[in-house]
This record gives sequence, structure tokens and C-alpha cells, in this order.
Amino acid sequence: MISDELIRFLWDGFALKLEELAAPRRLPHGFAEATLSHFCDEGFDLFEDVFACVTAPTGGAGKHVLVLSISETFERYATSAAKDCLGMITH
Repeated sequence: MISDELIRFLWDGFALKLEELAAPRRLPHGFAEATLSHFCDEGFDLFEDVFACVTAPTGGAGKHVLVLSISETFERYATSAAKDCLGMITH
């Protein structure tokens, strides 16, 4: 089972990436959460389209570790939304 703490840690790291993209300007408060809401409103699924989950071998025979990350699809969507919000040109 994946804990809420892990999801929050992952989400906070992603929000920090968006803030670094915006530097030295700032994105509006709650931007990442609002973008997630818009993403889901467009028909994307929270668990299937926002997060990516893969297994990686640990070196032990038959043992793997679960790696959870923000999906590339959502990362592109949110990055584009951040650039639009900041008036940056996207291609």
C-alpha cells in the first residue's frame, strides 16, 4: 500500500519543480492543485494518468522495488500550464 505521506512527498517535489521553472517569478498559490483539477476535468484519471509506477530490480534474486513518480503526461501538461500562466512562449 502507498501511504499518503509518500504521495504528499512526491507531490511537494513536483510543485517545487514547477516553482523552479517559474523563478524568479512565482506561480499563484495552489497552482499545482488547480492544474491537477483541470487535468482531471479534461477526462484524465488521477491514478492512471497522473502517477507512473514501475518496478525496478534491487539486485536480490527475484526482488524488486516499486518506483512511483509523476507521469510524463501530467508533467508536460502542468509545465505547459505553468508557462501559459507566466506568459512564456510554448512550442
